[in-house]
Amino acid sequence: MFTAALTSWWGTQVYDEAVPEPPKKRPTPIFVGDAVHPWAGETMLLSILRRDARRLEEDD
Repeated sequence: MFTAALTSWWGTQVYDEAVPEPPKKRPTPIFVGDAVHPWAGETMLLSILRRDARRLEEDD
C-alpha cells in the first residue's frame, strides 16, 4: 500500500511554467561575390545589409 502511494507521486511530471524565448533571426550570410553583383540599382551586398538592419530595428 505504501509503495503504491509513493510510486503514483513519483510518476507525475512537473512542467516548467516559463515560456521559452523564440529563436533569434540570424543575419544573412554574405559572400565575396555579393559585393559586386548588381541588384535593383545597387549591389546585392548593400541590399542584404539594409534588409538585415531593418529587421533588427523592427525586432527592438
